[in-house]
Amino acid sequence: MTKRYGADEREPEALESAPLIPDTSGIKVQPKPNENLSEDPKRDLIMANPWAKASLAITLTFGVVGYLDQVYSTPLTYYMYNELGITTQEYYVYKALKTVPIMLNVVFGFFGELYPINKKRSKWLMFIGLVISMACYIYLAAIGTPSYNQCLWTVLMATSGAHCASACAYILVQDRSEKESFKGRGRFMTTCLIVNSAGAFFGQVVSLFYGTTISTELGDDTYLLSMSDMWLCAAMAPALVAPWCFFVIEDDCEPAKFRAEIRKIMDCMAQPFVYKPILAMTAVKFLVFDNSANSTFLLDGCGITEFQYTVQTMASMGGAWATNAIYKRVFFTWEFRTVFALTVIVATAVKMSDYIAGHTSIARSQWPCFLYYGWDGLLADWASYTAIATHSVLIVIMCNGCGARTGKENLILNSMITAGWDLMQICSDYYSTWFNVSTEAISKGNYQGWYGMQLLTVIVTSIGLTMVPLIPTTRESFAAFISNCLKTEQRDYNVANGMLAWWSFAIVFTVAFAAFKDFFLGDSS
Repeated sequence: MTKRYGADEREPEALESAPLIPDTSGIKVQPKPNENLSEDPKRDLIMANPWAKASLAITLTFGVVGYLDQVYSTPLTYYMYNELGITTQEYYVYKALKTVPIMLNVVFGFFGELYPINKKRSKWLMFIGLVISMACYIYLAAIGTPSYNQCLWTVLMATSGAHCASACAYILVQDRSEKESFKGRGRFMTTCLIVNSAGAFFGQVVSLFYGTTISTELGDDTYLLSMSDMWLCAAMAPALVAPWCFFVIEDDCEPAKFRAEIRKIMDCMAQPFVYKPILAMTAVKFLVFDNSANSTFLLDGCGITEFQYTVQTMASMGGAWATNAIYKRVFFTWEFRTVFALTVIVATAVKMSDYIAGHTSIARSQWPCFLYYGWDGLLADWASYTAIATHSVLIVIMCNGCGARTGKENLILNSMITAGWDLMQICSDYYSTWFNVSTEAISKGNYQGWYGMQLLTVIVTSIGLTMVPLIPTTRESFAAFISNCLKTEQRDYNVANGMLAWWSFAIVFTVAFAAFKDFFLGDSS
């Protein structure tokens, strides 16, 4: 019987000679040396296992970020509106500043490359980020009733710490992907996505115990957790994970040069095997709508309570958890193009189903609406999170094709696709304004705008299918394409420059729109 070694399921001798990109095209391509493999195959196999002590902090950091994104988000909104009496514009500024650290992921990645701590690019920076996040939440809990400015800047610092740790975790996952077998490359990443969605689900569950969230269901005098308690709940997650950073195994490195790293990123983005799938996946993310008008219809048109809507949101997080787990078990071995096409088809069908249900009054009362749109929401989330898992695996593979130590490239490519989603959300807000999908209109029974917006999203989402042919099919054919591009030097730096310019615009415009939403939408109220 052949002995197996953990998640990679290869014998040590096989690992030593595994090429970064196998030659499957019939073209004789010299295998690219895998610079991340060490002389100790068992060490490499341990590093490729997301649950080994040497990698556990990386995996759990994904869970921490998902948890922190959800655990105090709704309670803090209640607190700022009900206790601090903030204006809508002040809330927009808070939301805008909270998105800034996400945009800075690449900056955090660069910092680790240029200024490694004790010859480690990511390990200790991840630890510092978690500690900063923990300290900020403890500070807010100690204050008791923080002011708006204290919430604003301390949450900004805490979120920056968490996303600094997240950026380091992404870089370490990318490094470890080269220690996986080619057919299994990306399984470490999919495991981290499962943990991230599990953390988000758990954060939603904990947020329900904030008194204001469920007081309308259990009585006005019900008191469970205060805002200070919620800050402590937030602080617990990074506090529990930070000590595990000491056990992370990471190869030593010397400080990199800024210009060399920029050149490396540009060389990667100029490759056809990078920019063609990335442009296609970004376009799909932009075209496939998450209809922001649904919340207005549910709360005002159907009479869904805030608690029921929160339960739907929690079910959505649970669905994301299940979706990522199903992807790893089932869709991981499917053709990338087939999975992407399926996600766009399902998303389009869900939009059409919502339109028909609303237009024919199938789901107008509370419980039919809750169940019907809740189920449609789960299907839409399946499509969205399955697409995320697919493009995450594809990015891991294409970054491997760009060489070793390509964690920053992974960050920037993921950020570009996320920018497509951000611009989709902005377009959704514009469409809601143009079609007059508002609380006032729907509460008066005026559904015409909602119907029009739903029909528009059906049409726009279906256009995403035109981008699918640019998505790679199988791993083997993609590997052959990568090998051919590397052999024939097909780089196009004009495309790479255009992608960087578009990405920079998307970041600036997203933050500006979030901070001054009323101005951009022409709302003078």
